[in-house]
Amino acid sequence: MRIITVISPDKLSMTMFCSFYESIYVGDRLCGILDINCLFSKETQDLKTKEFIELNRNADFIIIKYKIKGNTKLSLPFEIEINSDYIIKFDMFSNHPDLIKDADGKGVEIIDRYNKNIDLANKMGY
Repeated sequence: MRIITVISPDKLSMTMFCSFYESIYVGDRLCGILDINCLFSKETQDLKTKEFIELNRNADFIIIKYKIKGNTKLSLPFEIEINSDYIIKFDMFSNHPDLIKDADGKGVEIIDRYNKNIDLANKMGY
């Protein structure tokens, strides 16, 4: 199972990246998607994450969408930090994400491919 966490204060950037990831890397394999908000307590975030991972243990992928406030200092819930293979963060209205965690060295390839797709879409006027 591969767990990818996408963090952003901007739901559009987060949704665009998740759609890209699902279409390129997930395809027709099993994928669970969890939405978490920074307004939940850390305990609730950890509990929800742990339960979701356990319920989806047969999935090939889990995508965690972690919505944060605009200028919030990033403090990830423990369960997200230790279980995520990749942690990708978008700043407000950003098209190009930062790679926070890359467990196997392939996260850079994912980000590069996403950035190329965004740049191409911008050139074509989408």
